[in-house]
Amino acid sequence: MTARITQRKAGGTSFWAEQVLGYRAERKSRNRIHDVVGGGVAVQLGAANPRSGHLDVLILHEQSALDAFNLLSLGEVYTFESFDRPALNMTFSVDENSVSIELDPTTREYWIVGFGFQEL
Repeated sequence: MTARITQRKAGGTSFWAEQVLGYRAERKSRNRIHDVVGGGVAVQLGAANPRSGHLDVLILHEQSALDAFNLLSLGEVYTFESFDRPALNMTFSVDENSVSIELDPTTREYWIVGFGFQEL
């Protein structure tokens, strides 16, 4: 599954991921539950937040992986486009966790760039 990540500002830089190796997303509930004196509960309902989670992508060339690592470290807004799985498409920012880069332990040739995301 190929994917493209693009910096949203005018003339934004893009990079291509050969494959999405890992995708995990969740939506934090904004419901509030309160205990009621004498028993029972009261619930204040709220729509869930947009998706947040973690993505790991495979990049074939070292320089491209370093460029992706640096681009995701800029503190910008990005778009994620998957042409095989459009349900994953989103506008996001990197969350407060780190951006990582590692040499693929299986091939020792390709690169894995990982990052946490917050959908906007």
